[in-house]
Parts: sequence; C-alpha cells; structure tokens
Amino acid sequence: MNIRQGEVRFIPVDDLGSHETRPIVATNGVIIVGESESHHHHVLDADGVTVMERINVPAGMRILEAIVEKPTRLRQTAGNPHGSHEIAPGKYEIRIKREFNPFMEMARRVAD
Repeated sequence: MNIRQGEVRFIPVDDLGSHETRPIVATNGVIIVGESESHHHHVLDADGVTVMERINVPAGMRILEAIVEKPTRLRQTAGNPHGSHEIAPGKYEIRIKREFNPFMEMARRVAD
C-alpha cells in the first residue's frame, strides 16, 4: 500500500535495483525525506532506517530509496502538521511530487 504525506509518496518494493545513489545523513535523529521551503520538513525517525538518494534522475525529480529495519514514523515538523504515518519494515521507493511550470518550461519539486 502506498503511503502519502503532502508531496511525499512511499511505494513498497521487493527490490530497489542497482542505481547510483548517495546517502542521506540524519540530522538530530531524523532523516529529511521531503524538504519544505517553510522548514516544515517531512521526516523519518532515523533509528533503524537507511535512506539513499538516486543521483541520475530527470530534472526536477527526486527519488529516494529507503530500507526500514524496524517500524518508524513519517511525520512533518510543523506547528499544524499533516497526520503522521507508521512505516513498517521493508524496502521503499520514495517519490517527491513534481509540477510543471509552462512559463519557465521546466519541472520542479512541489514544496509545502
């Protein structure tokens, strides 16, 4: 079952494949999976979670890969946040929603 929170979507997968990636480093015990212009980030508690970012993706796109070894929470760091979701152990592809700006003729990530 896909899990959505704002512009962030978790897609369970059996295999993450072999993509060129770089690690996402935890800050203050959380991993930011969706960055917000207003600093109301979408985060995972870092304990038991590994997140990598795919490097060679189309312009404006961000794809993350997560290995969750024990249940964790997806939550938002906002005064009035989106509801939190429990993320079960498993492998996930994390996609960040994009929008197309026809005036600039380019795609960009959606941000809260």
